[in-house]
Amino acid sequence: MISLPPGWLELFTIDRRIDESGERLRVPRHDSSSYEDEPLSAYAQRLRERNSPGQPGFRWRKKENVPTRYGFRAQPGVNTPGVDSDSSPLELFSFFFTEELMDMIVRETNRYHRQKPGPSSSHMKDWVDTSVSELGVFIGLRMAMGINQKPEQRSYWSTDLFYHSPLFPATMTRDRFVQLSRYLHVVDEGSHPPDDHLWKLRPAIEILQRQFSSVFTPPRRITVDESLEISGALCSHDLQHQQALALWGEGLQARGQ
Repeated sequence: MISLPPGWLELFTIDRRIDESGERLRVPRHDSSSYEDEPLSAYAQRLRERNSPGQPGFRWRKKENVPTRYGFRAQPGVNTPGVDSDSSPLELFSFFFTEELMDMIVRETNRYHRQKPGPSSSHMKDWVDTSVSELGVFIGLRMAMGINQKPEQRSYWSTDLFYHSPLFPATMTRDRFVQLSRYLHVVDEGSHPPDDHLWKLRPAIEILQRQFSSVFTPPRRITVDESLEISGALCSHDLQHQQALALWGEGLQARGQ
């Protein structure tokens, strides 16, 4: 049971409820014709002040909290043919990092170098346009760094026996890896929407969201919560959690079942 002040439904233009038979009921739109020129934010603030505790006419009421139940008719599980327990990691990866996404990253990375050639140091000025195959190698090395962690990036190309990892120098030179890291892009810098804080990642996010939705259907009972991902990136939207194991990181929406 929860207690609600009178007039709380006036904050919403449309309210949907369920009667005892399970049918949805549509509550008529609140008549606010006398405030047609009033901004919605000001109208909502005025209602909150009028109905806040301590104001004349305020009273608590007991009202049953009946959650809305939605029908579930989907078939949960993998939707893509050919995906099973025998699929290789590369095959699974390709379902999400599609050819469309890889082509876009290659195109925008090469474009960004043309827009901002960068410093004239020896390992930056000898630029050659990248390709899908080279981008795949670069992403693979990035993943390998997450598995085989070292104190700093240059350690992967070190000849010191303590740090030596033959895979990295045999696959890509350190200078080329630094070049690709410097110019890696997924969007044209010239198309900067002022109201989107994730505009530099938006095209990739849209493709990945589409692939996640098409490849897998989640089950009926799931939970959605926020997860703090450890991050050392310089982002204006970093979060701080005093009681978490990681004090600083990116706030992400996580799904569980």
